[in-house]
Amino acid sequence: TKIGGTIAIGVFDLGANKHGIIEVTGTADIQSATIHFVFQDGFLPKTDDQIPFFMAQGALTVGTLAFTYEGAAPGFQFDVMEEGGLLVFKAMNDAQPEGTEPTPRPTAINPKTDINGDKIIDANDLLEVMRNWYHVVPENN
Repeated sequence: TKIGGTIAIGVFDLGANKHGIIEVTGTADIQSATIHFVFQDGFLPKTDDQIPFFMAQGALTVGTLAFTYEGAAPGFQFDVMEEGGLLVFKAMNDAQPEGTEPTPRPTAINPKTDINGDKIIDANDLLEVMRNWYHVVPENN
C-alpha cells in the first residue's frame, strides 16, 4: 500500500482505543506525507509518553515525512520512531494548552523581557541585551 498526502491521527488519551492507529495488513510505503496529530478532549502528552499510530503487518518503508500537531501550544517537541513495522510518537517535553505563550527569550529583537532578573523591564535590560549581542565588555577605569 502506497500512502501519501496528509494523515490525521486523533489522540484522546494513552490507553487502548484512545488514539487513532492505522493498520495495514500488507506492506506499507509512506512517501512525502504529512502526519498531523490532533490532541482532543484536553489531552496533552507529557515527556516520554509514547503513542503507536501506524502499523504494517508486512514491511514498512518510510520516506520524507512532515509532522504537525494541533491542540497544544507552540513549543511542544516530539519525535517519531520506527520500531519493527510500527511508527511510534514520543513526547520530548510536556505539551502546554493552546493559548499558553512560550517563555520569551531575551534577544535584541525581543528586548521586552527582564534580562537582568531585577523584576523591572527597563533600559538596563536593553543594555544587557546589547552587551550580549555585540559582546561589548565595559572597560574598567
